[in-house]
Amino acid sequence: MKDHPGNVISADFAVRPELVGVHFFDEPLVGIGSTEDPLFDEYKKEGVIGPWHLSPKEWMPEANTVVSVFFPFTEEVRRSNRETEGEPSAEWLHGRIEGQAFLADTMRELAACTNSCTGAGRAVPKCYGRPGNYRIREYQ
Repeated sequence: MKDHPGNVISADFAVRPELVGVHFFDEPLVGIGSTEDPLFDEYKKEGVIGPWHLSPKEWMPEANTVVSVFFPFTEEVRRSNRETEGEPSAEWLHGRIEGQAFLADTMRELAACTNSCTGAGRAVPKCYGRPGNYRIREYQ
C-alpha cells in the first residue's frame, strides 16, 4: 500500500518541487471486532467521546462485525509537522487533502471487494454517509 501511486505527492499537486515523491501514509493498521463489544459503550461516556456517539449497532443495526482501518502518516509527514510552527506543514496539508482522496478511493475499493467477495454489506462513513437518523453534537 505504501508504494501505491496515489499515496505520494505528485508533481501535478506539489506546492514545492522538493515535495514530489513524499509518501503520505505508512502501511495501514487493521482491527476487527464484534459490534457487541462493550468497548463501544465506553465511547459514549463523557470525557471519552460522549453520549452522542453512535455505537456500531446504533449506526448499522444489521451489522455483526466492525473492521477498522487506520492509515498513519509517514514519519516524514509527522516530522515535518512537528518542525513547523504556527501552521501545518506543506507535507501534512498534502496528506490531509490529496491523502484523504487516496484514502476515500482505497476504502471504496475495499468495500466493493468485500461486498463482491463475501456478499456482506459494508459501510464506509467517509465515503457513503450515514443513515438518516444520526445525531451531530452541537459544539459550544
